[in-house]
Amino acid sequence: MSDDKDVQVIRVPNTLKKKVGKGRGVKPEMLEEAQRKVDAMKPEYETWSGADLTRLYEIYEKALSDPGQRDHHMTDLFEKAHNMRGDGGSYEYPLVTQIAGSLSSFIEDTEKPDPKDFEVIKAHLDALAVVIGQKMSGDGGAIGKVLVKELETVVKTVEERRKPRSGG
Repeated sequence: MSDDKDVQVIRVPNTLKKKVGKGRGVKPEMLEEAQRKVDAMKPEYETWSGADLTRLYEIYEKALSDPGQRDHHMTDLFEKAHNMRGDGGSYEYPLVTQIAGSLSSFIEDTEKPDPKDFEVIKAHLDALAVVIGQKMSGDGGAIGKVLVKELETVVKTVEERRKPRSGG
């Protein structure tokens, strides 16, 4: 047990109210207006996400065919997938968020991609193509659950392969 003299309490002043000012917080009508604007852009999201997916496939092909620039292409793949992850939930496409999130995490955990890694990346792109092509908003029902489960299995298999084996 420690002595009271061993403990120092540091109180940090909360200066946020001073900076924001009294009564300047986010007002409900501001949030409602923002939501209306997002809702108005939902039809455009389907076009954007299709273009984003096309770009992902293009970057994927470059990463496969241009080993000298592979690190650069993998970074581009990660960034595009990460952005799609952020957009999906805003436009009621949580499957896009989930799949693109899985893809960006997988890429982030991949130091030097090998052919199996590229198969996993392609599986993610193909899953996104199904979700976007079929306009699978929400959880995607039974098909959405199967897509997510299959991707999880593929990722887990590759991650298991990456683990160092203890030898005897």
